[in-house]
This record gives sequence, C-alpha cells and structure tokens, in this order.
Amino acid sequence: MKIFLAPRSNETSYKNFLSTVENGVDKSIVEPYLDDEGKKALATYDKIFVWGSKETKKSSWDKMEPNDLVLFYKGRESNEREGKLLYAGKLLYKQHSRDLGLALWPPKTGEEPWTCIFFLKELQPVYIPISELTDLAGYSRNFIVQGFMPLNKKGVQAILTKFGSIDAFLSHYRVSEDKKLVESD
Repeated sequence: MKIFLAPRSNETSYKNFLSTVENGVDKSIVEPYLDDEGKKALATYDKIFVWGSKETKKSSWDKMEPNDLVLFYKGRESNEREGKLLYAGKLLYKQHSRDLGLALWPPKTGEEPWTCIFFLKELQPVYIPISELTDLAGYSRNFIVQGFMPLNKKGVQAILTKFGSIDAFLSHYRVSEDKKLVESD
C-alpha cells in the first residue's frame, strides 16, 4: 500500500475540495464521462468523492492503486505553528479524462485542466500535524505539501511499524463526530 499527499491549501483548491470531496458529487454528474470500468467500480455509489491533479503530476498519479491512502493537506494558518492533514480516503478508482476534469473543475483562463482524476471511498476527517508525518518520513522540518505526491517508502514503513496498519494509523488521528474541524477559509 502507498500513501499519497494532496494539497488543498489555496482558495481555488479549497472551493474545489468542498464541492467534490467534502460534500461529494452526485453520480449523475460524473457518470457521462466514465469509461465502462469506472461505471462498474462506482455502480453502488450515489454520492461520489472525487479529486484530481494536473498533467504535471501524472507520474505520481500513475503509481496509485486501489485502496492506496490519500491524505489531504492544508497549510498553516495565521496563528498556527504548522500545516496539517485534515482528510483521508482510500482510492476506489482512477481515470484520466480531460472532459471530466473540465466538468468538475473548470480552470481559469490560460490554465490547464485537472485530468488525472481519482475517486475515493471511506473518506474521513483526521487531524495529523504535518510535523508528525515529516518526522516519520525523515523529511525536513519545514516540509510542506506543494503538489500531489507519494509519501516516501520510509514514511509508509514507519507508519506501519508504529501503528501496525494503515487503519490503526487513521483511527489514531480520526476526528470524532462531536469534534468539528474549525476552518477559517
């Protein structure tokens, strides 16, 4: 299993995140763009959680396999010491599609669309200070997630060693229903 880090820090990515990950998308919006394999993979879902990256990150996207973990990063805010990972989900399906990317997230004039689309299952709120992940992965203390990327193998192995499984790792950082994530976007 691999772990991927996805930023959603700027205003545009945050609005996109709310509309297609946190709130989900009705299947009727994505279904016209799905290939046969995608229609089969998403057949039992009415609400779809979907994110994507641009073509420049396709080599990372190509490495994704079903059930890989995706952690969503939000940068440091005014009074915070560091950024944090706020949501986690597992890869359900992925599809390269310019048309689907344009339908979900129309880019600003002159920008490239998000074409490397992926669908998530088991989406859940978490709160993982970025320093805890950087310590496990051996990244520098000033590390921030600036683009879609895989966590290094050292980080994945350290998580498995410390927690025993990815599910135990997620349980440790899961935000309970009675605790609301407070965001000031």
